[in-house]
Amino acid sequence: MDVSNVNYIFQQYMMTTLVILFPVLAITFVLAIVVGIFQAMTQINEQTLSFTPKLLVVFFIILAFGGIMFDKLVQLIQETLRLAPTIF
Repeated sequence: MDVSNVNYIFQQYMMTTLVILFPVLAITFVLAIVVGIFQAMTQINEQTLSFTPKLLVVFFIILAFGGIMFDKLVQLIQETLRLAPTIF
């Protein structure tokens, strides 16, 4: 069992997770701030007003970049399977 390969795979999983999730989280965070400011300015305290835009934005991000995200995951799984014999 080679510890360096295990560390490499773990590092690749963490980086892939960050690469896939960061755009979704960053855009959702910015949208939440904008909606929060809008709600504070207009004094509208409707819960669906803050939830619905975030849900739609996440849906469209996954729709637009889902192929790229899926390709990253497939590459990671292929790399893991390629290194699997050296781990065990």
